Amino acid sequence: MKTRIVLALGAFFLATVSSAQEGEVSWKSTEVAPGLYMLESQNGFAGGNLSLITGDDGVVLIDDGLEPLTSMTVATVEALTGDPVDFVI
Repeated sequence: MKTRIVLALGAFFLATVSSAQEGEVSWKSTEVAPGLYMLESQNGFAGGNLSLITGDDGVVLIDDGLEPLTSMTVATVEALTGDPVDFVI
């Protein structure tokens, strides 16, 4: 019984810490080559690194990250490129 209580409390605290970190996550952009960017999550887990390609045909986001962070990701891409995301792979 004590084990169950400890496990339940542990899961609760882990979930609390995870959700608290979600609001702090941001993207750091690095231009790898002209028109090719890597977006690296900062201050928490955002689902891994993302790639961004910009060109004459538009802006392509490769891997959109975690769903709760979509608005922040789109805003970061638009601030970086000055254009909206045209395609998501």
